[in-house]
Amino acid sequence: MSDVSRLKDLLGQRFKYFNKYSNFDKCSSCSNTCCSQPISVDVSFVDLLSLSLMLQSKPSSIFKKFCRIGIHRDLDVIKQNSLGKYEVNGVAVNGPSNTNITNVIQGITLNFRSEGTSVLDVSRDTDTIKSAFEDFVDSYNAAIELAEEHTKVSLSGSGERITDVGVLQGEQAVSSMRFTARGLITSRLDNSDNNTFATLQGIGIWTDGNSNRLSILSSDRLSDALENNFDDVEDLIRDFNSGILKNFEAFTDKVRTPVDGTIARNLTSIRNSIFDKEERIQDINKLIASKETDLYQKFANMESAIAGIRSQGDFLSSQLG
Repeated sequence: MSDVSRLKDLLGQRFKYFNKYSNFDKCSSCSNTCCSQPISVDVSFVDLLSLSLMLQSKPSSIFKKFCRIGIHRDLDVIKQNSLGKYEVNGVAVNGPSNTNITNVIQGITLNFRSEGTSVLDVSRDTDTIKSAFEDFVDSYNAAIELAEEHTKVSLSGSGERITDVGVLQGEQAVSSMRFTARGLITSRLDNSDNNTFATLQGIGIWTDGNSNRLSILSSDRLSDALENNFDDVEDLIRDFNSGILKNFEAFTDKVRTPVDGTIARNLTSIRNSIFDKEERIQDINKLIASKETDLYQKFANMESAIAGIRSQGDFLSSQLG
């Protein structure tokens, strides 16, 4: 296969290997007199590396090898595209690329497609944050409701007898988790500079009476706090030492840890208890079987003795006439 055919074949498969912004077109004319099948190649640095890898040759060798078909004319284009030059907030930045730039603005990926000026407005998404609070409240209430469902005791209409008992009724770990969860949710931020935002109540979230349920008592207060006192809200939630939801997350992690968490330890304890009881059952069954065999033997011995007594009685009766 000729060099020209080989290159055309490689370029024909560019969607597998090359930068999608490259452009390959057959020339209508070429200034190289040695070029029998000229091809104009507008290529990026990624394409050059791809060709180098596929042909197992240095990038500089690629240009030398295919100089006769005109690729050398685009060397300047490759040099220009290999570096990104742009300004962000008036600060000049040079980078290795014009796309997928993630180290200029935290949390933002920049892609420069052409020359020009753009205004990027970055603002706090309070609606999403508020929705996250709503999801937390719903999840907290669902967890408490599930715990109550499995620990409740149902009484008859007159209340004189028990009709149903939850499978976890009397389980100390569940009661402890419920008590701890409520304590954390209603706790106070120790080092708060603003007493208004020292508890969840300050942002409109609190328990509704004795039901142990959370609720957003004031949606307007929550929205106002997120808009005008976001730093205070962030401290309330994520303060390193006493952030309410940070501590709550640490608590749930401790409960759910698969090796030595509260649930894991209780499951291990239950399994061990079941194992011990199963062994005890096996021991009792063996004892019963042994006792049964002993009783059968005693019964057989008794029948044999009774048969002997009867035989002697019959003999004596016959002798006495």
